[in-house]
Amino acid sequence: MNLVLDLFRKRRSYRKYSEKPIDEAVLKQIMEVGITSPTGDNFKTVELILIKEKAMLNEIANMRKAGTKMLSNAGAAIVVLVNTKKTDLWIEDGAISASYMHLAADALGIGSCWIQVRARDTASGGEFEEELKEKLGIPKYMKPLCVLSLGNVNCQLSAHSTEDINWDKIHFEKY
Repeated sequence: MNLVLDLFRKRRSYRKYSEKPIDEAVLKQIMEVGITSPTGDNFKTVELILIKEKAMLNEIANMRKAGTKMLSNAGAAIVVLVNTKKTDLWIEDGAISASYMHLAADALGIGSCWIQVRARDTASGGEFEEELKEKLGIPKYMKPLCVLSLGNVNCQLSAHSTEDINWDKIHFEKY
C-alpha cells in the first residue's frame, strides 16, 4: 500500500523532456491502463489517439497561445476521447482515464502533463476542441477532454510534502 501512496505523492507535471524516445512497450502499458480505467456504468466509453509524429506534435503545440508548448519536445502524446453516444459522464470518464495514465507514466519513469482541451480557445480565437477534432479526424460524437504529453525526463521533481497540506481545506461532517 505504501508504494501506491508514494506514487500519489511523487507524481508531478513535467513540461520538459529529454530527446530519448519512449519505449513502445511503456507506451502500450500506459494506454492499457487508460483504456481499462473505470467508467460510469462500466460502459468503457474511453478511446485514445497516440501521437508520436514530431510534425503533428508541433502543430498541436502551436494551436493554443499557452499550455501546449511542451508538446514540441514530447516523445509522444495521448488524446483522451469519450463516446458521448454511450454516456453523459464523458468528463468524469475521461478524467479518470487520464489520471490513471498519469500515475502509470510516473510509475514507469515517464513524465507527463495534462493539456486541457475542453473549454479552451486556439491562438486564432477558435475552439481548441473543434480544431483538434478536425485535425485528427475525430467523429462528432467523440469528445476530446485532454491531451497528455509524455516524455523521458532529465531530472525528477521533488515529491509533494505532507507538511504542505492545508488541513483547513479538509472538513469533517459539515463545511
